[in-house]
Amino acid sequence: MTADHQTQGADTDAQDAGHPDRSMYLRFGAMIATSVVVMYLVTYLNVFDVAHIHFSEERVYMALTMGGAMGVVMMAWMWGM
Repeated sequence: MTADHQTQGADTDAQDAGHPDRSMYLRFGAMIATSVVVMYLVTYLNVFDVAHIHFSEERVYMALTMGGAMGVVMMAWMWGM
């Protein structure tokens, strides 16, 4: 390996050392977004009749609140990873 290749490798390692992989955070965001959608749909499980199913701003708010709380808890538990 030439000195030029060794220098390029060292520069790349120095750049990657302080920056976590962005795809990890994109995957985490996709996981939280999927969970929010599932939580929103789960709020309709206690509906007695299909005719009672309609858009509810309150259900959206609660699903977003639960998703945000879940994201904070997961980041707190996994911070060291």
